[in-house]
Amino acid sequence: MTWRVLLAGSLQILLVSAAAILLFVYLHETAVSMAVARGRTLRGGVSWGITVQLALYVFAFLTLLQNAAALRWPARRMSLAVLAWLVFAVLFTLLGNPFGSWAHPYRWALLMFCSAAGCALSLVGQGLWQLVQQRRLPVQARV
Repeated sequence: MTWRVLLAGSLQILLVSAAAILLFVYLHETAVSMAVARGRTLRGGVSWGITVQLALYVFAFLTLLQNAAALRWPARRMSLAVLAWLVFAVLFTLLGNPFGSWAHPYRWALLMFCSAAGCALSLVGQGLWQLVQQRRLPVQARV
């Protein structure tokens, strides 16, 4: 492998992952801001904030891992995206315990939605990157 191939693969992984992570954060922050604007109080305290922060780190790691695996096995992009989301959902459900007596299941559902949207955007980004690469290859072969 040449350094150009490694650079292009790394760039693909980082850009698609960054887009998914930014969408995750943007959707969550927008929903929380809308709730505050409507007069909803922010309950849950420090423990919920730490849980959300850990969820962001787990999501970022899984997204990077998903995009790296999709680069290696492009035919399995869909199953890798679903698997990444399922791992996130199981880990976050165990970590956050959204069904306990103190819990707020709507916050858990919000984070599940944000992570699903991030995984979907990652999947779309992988597909678009692959499409661009396929269109670019015949042009380079003619030169």
